[in-house]
Order: sequence, then C-alpha cells, then structure tokens
Amino acid sequence: MRFRRIKSQPESDVAEQVEPLNEAESEWVAANVAEAKRMLDGRLSPEALDDLWAALIAVRGRANFTVFPTNFIAKRYLGRQTNFISASYDDLVHTAESIG
Repeated sequence: MRFRRIKSQPESDVAEQVEPLNEAESEWVAANVAEAKRMLDGRLSPEALDDLWAALIAVRGRANFTVFPTNFIAKRYLGRQTNFISASYDDLVHTAESIG
C-alpha cells in the first residue's frame, strides 16, 4: 500500500490511494519479514518490533496486509523516537480494517 500526496492540493484535500504490491515489492517484504523473524527467534509482535527498531525498519501484522508507512517511519526516525510501533499498532490495525 502506498499513500501519495498530490502537491497541488492542500493536505486536507488529499485522497488516499491503495495499490497492490508488485512482485518485486512482495519478494522484498517476504525477505525482510523472514529476517525479522530470524532475528526475533520467531516472535514477531509489535513489542518485539519495538525492541528491534534500533536495527531495522519493518512493519507487518498478523493478517495478510502489509503497511509501508513511509512518512510514519520517517518522522520517528528523524526524531530518534523508539517504542512507537506497539503504541501505534491498534491505530494501524483500525486504519487497515477501515480501508480493506
């Protein structure tokens, strides 16, 4: 899923657009999820991802729904914020359910 901002529109008028992953993106996600599971000894959870945050950027839930929250991650990375995945998990799930 990618969210794109149309620069000519004010932020309040921007429509979200959901797109399926292409084959290369799907392969990239699968490889990163497998690596995160390996690094976390199979315990992939929001809390475990918070623990892993200092080393990786990866977000995937239990459902077959992957989120690429580029702006969400970038803001927290620039602010050197940690322990935000677990705190944001319920909001991400709610957003995903309302879209899908």
